[in-house]
Amino acid sequence: MKYHEILKALIGIPSLSARLDNPFPLVGDKVTISSTSEWVRQHEYLLDGGAGPERSVLDCVLGKSSETVDMSAAGEFIQSVSVSNDSGNASVRKIAYPMLPATEPYFMVTATEIVRVGERGYLSIYAENGYATSRNNTIVARIYKENEPEPVKTVGFDTSRPGPTVWAASPYTFDAVSDRGIYDVEVDVTDVLTGVTFTKRINKLITVTPALAPRDEAVEYLVPDAKIVGGAESWIIDGKDYPAGCTVILKYDPQFGERYPMRLRLDNFKGTRENPIIFTIDTEEPFEFNWFYWFGILFNDCTHIVFDGRGYHNLDKGFRMIAMPEFANIAIQVTNYSNELEFFGIEIDKADFAGFMIKTDPTADNPQGWWPAYRLENLRLHHNHIHDTVGEGSYLGHYSPNYYTGTNSNGEEVRYRAHHLYNTRIYRNIYENQGYDNFQLNNAEDAEICYNEFINGGNRMEKDQTSALALGLSGKIYNNVIRGHFGPAIQCLCMGDVEIFNNIIAPGTEVSSAFYLGGFQEPPQSDYDTGLTIGHLINIHNNILFSYGVPYLFSQANKCKNVRILDNFCVHKGAWGGQAADIMSGWKVEGNMELEYPRYPFDFQAIDERYKIADSINLDYRIAASSPLVEGGCGDSFRFDFNGYKNWYDKVFPIGPFLGKYRSPDIVDALFGLSSIVIDGGAASTLSNKVSVRMNCKGEVTHYRISEKRDFSDTVWSEWSGDTVEFTFLSTGPKTLYCQIKSSTEESAVKSASIIYQESPLVLSSVVIEDGVPEKNGKTVSVEISYSGSVMPRYYRAGETEDLTSAGWTAFTERFSYTFDTTGAKTLYVQLMDGFGQMTETRSASITINPPRKAVVSIGWAYDDVAPGCVFDSGLGINRMNYSATARTFVWDSGEDAGTVVKGDSVNFNEDIRVGGATTGDDSGMYPDSVLEKYVRYNGFPQNTYGHRTASIHLSPGTYRLRLFCSLNSTYKNSTEFMKVQTVVDGVANVFELPDGYDVIGNLTRWLEQEITVPESGMFELQWGMENATKGWMEVPLNIIEIEET
Repeated sequence: MKYHEILKALIGIPSLSARLDNPFPLVGDKVTISSTSEWVRQHEYLLDGGAGPERSVLDCVLGKSSETVDMSAAGEFIQSVSVSNDSGNASVRKIAYPMLPATEPYFMVTATEIVRVGERGYLSIYAENGYATSRNNTIVARIYKENEPEPVKTVGFDTSRPGPTVWAASPYTFDAVSDRGIYDVEVDVTDVLTGVTFTKRINKLITVTPALAPRDEAVEYLVPDAKIVGGAESWIIDGKDYPAGCTVILKYDPQFGERYPMRLRLDNFKGTRENPIIFTIDTEEPFEFNWFYWFGILFNDCTHIVFDGRGYHNLDKGFRMIAMPEFANIAIQVTNYSNELEFFGIEIDKADFAGFMIKTDPTADNPQGWWPAYRLENLRLHHNHIHDTVGEGSYLGHYSPNYYTGTNSNGEEVRYRAHHLYNTRIYRNIYENQGYDNFQLNNAEDAEICYNEFINGGNRMEKDQTSALALGLSGKIYNNVIRGHFGPAIQCLCMGDVEIFNNIIAPGTEVSSAFYLGGFQEPPQSDYDTGLTIGHLINIHNNILFSYGVPYLFSQANKCKNVRILDNFCVHKGAWGGQAADIMSGWKVEGNMELEYPRYPFDFQAIDERYKIADSINLDYRIAASSPLVEGGCGDSFRFDFNGYKNWYDKVFPIGPFLGKYRSPDIVDALFGLSSIVIDGGAASTLSNKVSVRMNCKGEVTHYRISEKRDFSDTVWSEWSGDTVEFTFLSTGPKTLYCQIKSSTEESAVKSASIIYQESPLVLSSVVIEDGVPEKNGKTVSVEISYSGSVMPRYYRAGETEDLTSAGWTAFTERFSYTFDTTGAKTLYVQLMDGFGQMTETRSASITINPPRKAVVSIGWAYDDVAPGCVFDSGLGINRMNYSATARTFVWDSGEDAGTVVKGDSVNFNEDIRVGGATTGDDSGMYPDSVLEKYVRYNGFPQNTYGHRTASIHLSPGTYRLRLFCSLNSTYKNSTEFMKVQTVVDGVANVFELPDGYDVIGNLTRWLEQEITVPESGMFELQWGMENATKGWMEVPLNIIEIEET
């Protein structure tokens, strides 16, 4: 196929993604749908703004295009884009929910989030949902000290002259030193004409921090170059010369410029609650603190410290800690009994371990640091951005809550445990791209973690280090957004009551899950408490949970008897639990909406359409006013939604953390009414013209009516006979049913639901293995499937038993690979599923799988030992080969010719006959020492390129498992650090990944492995050498090549 009249090539199956810029527009707005694709030149749009769908076709530029539609009516309108080429097609649907301007007072609240004592801040109100601010209305705000019941300030607003953007704004100040702290805000907005009042509650919206000293009274500290000025003592500051209440400005030393190596150790700085010591900056651009070694800044036995990264110029993240390329372990470390600390306005850019580490680990000799003698109180981390750390973003508190037993320096046996943190507050931070857990906090009582983002935690995928949040605490976890995690989103050892609510847990990786929770008796009764019954309240409510694993998994170490799981919206892949049935039977589990999807990835389009979610694949989880998630919750614990709105219904409570885009008049907020209807159990499609309709209703119903017409002009009322009835369609295609109920005194609102009545189902026609050959060497086969019907398949699953319920669903492709577990006569069963969840019958095909053949080639032999160039040792099953520019033929373990190896470089032949591989000394290794010691080498000195040897290997086209054994004895140095080994197929390189801890020096057992597909040319290259070496002379060996059919 020609592409831009330049490239003639076979193209792939097209891929497509899309998003709406505004899923909830006003009537009259324009909505843009943006699309991104691969393998196509044009995008076909079918957009509907309320006047009917209109088609357009746009050329895409670099795979991207966008189209705009005018919203002319209120409702729900499908916007679709599709692509196709000779290899296949793809389509995406999004739904826009245009609405009329609201007459009820919807609004947003912003604030000057950080304000210093004595400074002025502002509360600003903005209208939402098209509410006309010119209407007669009132606004009142109440400001509370965090978690306190009575406000400390009440703020009024002048609404008589609303601005074009800001509806109304009012100032506030906190003038007393004692006003320092965290504040929650509640705002009431009332539309006077309708009498409707909406209230928002936004916690920790305002933080009052200590005032900086007048500029001319502040102490300036010129940060030295930590590598060249005065040795280690140059960057250690003794706090004895810095009185409580002083402001210390960190400044560049002009003799070093602005980007030079820095470290600081701050010893014994002692402020007070009223007069903390403040560290800050006075630059108009962010201050760059380039750090290295074990820590960047260390606080050692310091109390009442404020690190104000905003500085005198109120920069957003004004203090940037940038890890230097060399070893840089912990950006900010706090230890040795430090207390009462606040950090904000800081960006931490990379660390080889943690961004923050704040704790004093217990030892047998520091009783002043044990629990309960040492209390780390009132730690505050807020408005920071910690990203790209190799370990945790923050590591707060000692990891274990248990007791230790040890012997101190006086020879006494002592029993001790780690100190606790009290009233810790972690809020309005971003943690992003951590190799270990995004965030870790342990041994914390009455902690709160809220309004944070945690992104891509645990991306090194190391055992027990893959959580977004790894916690051991009592307290609250709420209004956080968690996404991209590689393990549990929240792992928590509950040391007391824990409330987890209003969190958005977006999909992580395929092995991720939502919660891993356990209970812990505080204080413990023994060194390692297990088997106890824990009475703490664990209350999980009003969260959105996307979990590819088990959504709620509880540790079995202790029994958690007081658990509530309420009003959560959960899409998951498997069952949940983890505790004994008799314990779980006492839990309160109500009001949840759970959708089980047995495959990865989830079908986000189907989920969005079913629950009227804005765009879950693009992380927009807001719900339409008519979403089924608006009602159905029990409401036992609901306070406010993710956006801050308090409940605007009296008797209806949401499932999940959103109330809906606005208050819908179709929601029955009463004791009688019809809340929704469900067709065929919620199925997306049907092959029968007869469907069941279930009416979810309240109150004493006497009659109902159902029709395909909104005005019911073709039907009459029928006597109530139960909540489920049958309805018959007269034609095929997309169908919408309307339903209404009535009692002896009133009629309900009309409710609707949709389903597709299909004309012809998807049929799996045939399954063909390996193009129909009767047998094959190796367990991996190609499978081709054909189908018919009026709908396209979306998934397939395959397995070796006719019952495929345990086989996972995979995105459909007409040809795929399958690997059998064993050899012999085999039958493979296949099933298809369409986009509506309808599955085909199972079909099968058979083949005989023979054991794969293997060839083992030991290179590095002298020609005289293996004349005429390669000798097969049937006893050991190896080919002894002299590496040469002359093609050497090697054989399979069955004795048949396998292929050839040809030296592909001009390196001196002396490098091709080497003896120096690691040996056992007694022939006890996997091969005799005379085999292990032979190798062909690449050797050289430091260079900034890839220097390598090249072997050309010729094999029959197909897929093979390739293993390489590389080994040197202990007399060699520097032979692994810069080693690079790769295959090259048709000019494309694939590098062998070195296993953790791999070292060629002394290697007797470890192999490098790769699967390789040999093309029709029957040849690939094997290269081994070193890249970007910075140390002395080194050599890279290649001892044995192992090739096995798959």
